[in-house]
Amino acid sequence: MKAAFPQWLHSRGAHPQTIRDRVPFNVADAHNDARLGVPEGAYASVRGYRSLVVVPLLRHDEAIGTVSVTRREPGGFTNDEIALLQTFADQAVIATENVRLFTELQQKNEALTQAHAQVTETLDQQTATSEVLRVISQSPTDVQPVFDSIAVSAMQLCEGQFCHLFRFDGELLYLVAHRGLTPEAAEMLRRGYPMRPGRGTVAGRIG
Repeated sequence: MKAAFPQWLHSRGAHPQTIRDRVPFNVADAHNDARLGVPEGAYASVRGYRSLVVVPLLRHDEAIGTVSVTRREPGGFTNDEIALLQTFADQAVIATENVRLFTELQQKNEALTQAHAQVTETLDQQTATSEVLRVISQSPTDVQPVFDSIAVSAMQLCEGQFCHLFRFDGELLYLVAHRGLTPEAAEMLRRGYPMRPGRGTVAGRIG
């Protein structure tokens, strides 16, 4: 069965014809029905069925699939049986449509969540920038409050645990601000500065 698919829409098989015509395809005897190709007749012999009905799955008059039933005995299927099968096909379309709508809703919700996160991140960045600018305007002759404000904003925006701010004068690195350190850790860090740039520390490598 798997080897027989996928099938080209314009081929002679029962399923492609049902998709094209969008009406049930009822076969009384698959062994000698002229509407079926030779491969499908041979396939019916191997499978051991004679009667075949294929019903389209219709969504807004567009075929999106098929449902088929076979029977060992010849004679085809009655109108009531085909109507029942069409009901099952309609239910399958509803289920498929619900999945599609749910998937679209999820994608829209994810996009909305991402957009909201981006807006929130942008607002946080703007708020942090405004705060630093406010400190700069209030401390025109003292850069220490500016360094402290930058350290606080950087740690908050990056959701960091610690933040260190260094200044390089061309020869030496100076620790000018930090956040998140215990008094003991801060004192230990201050003892190492100023220092010359080198590969021994991260700040030294950057400097």
